[in-house]
Amino acid sequence: MVPRGLALKTLIQPDAITERVPSLATRYQWATGVNPCIFCCVLKGAFIFAVDLIRHIKCPLRVDFVLLASYGDNMESGGKVKIIKDVELSFENCHVLIVEDIVNTGITMKFLVDHLKLHHPKSVRICTMLDKKSRCVIDVPIDYAGFTIKDGFVVGHGLDYAEYHREL
Repeated sequence: MVPRGLALKTLIQPDAITERVPSLATRYQWATGVNPCIFCCVLKGAFIFAVDLIRHIKCPLRVDFVLLASYGDNMESGGKVKIIKDVELSFENCHVLIVEDIVNTGITMKFLVDHLKLHHPKSVRICTMLDKKSRCVIDVPIDYAGFTIKDGFVVGHGLDYAEYHREL
């Protein structure tokens, strides 16, 4: 289902994503060494990107998931973030990598970083497939970004519109 008046076009070629992911994993590993880490995958959109990254990580890692809501079925964030599913692992004294599909305004990411810091991790870093700097209203330092994109609604590679188009 495509919203009325919108057309789908390819923004980033699949080969570009395939080529970019190993370097993101390498940069993360260089920063944390071979220390065990936890990948905190932000559901639902980041699950494909997280799998891509995991395949290139060479240190012991565990994976946990968090599900946050700020969009619903809308194309704009409501600005209020709520936790639908919280993490289950202990993050205390662990290196944590938040794996996100897209950072738009920074509101959701700031909320999540603050929330995870309550679990007393050793470090929290952010890796996003897409960084939409033009929409940023809260400055959240992104440690690893696959691609910086201009404003516009994006679907595919896990990102959705009303739960559709994740497979693109």
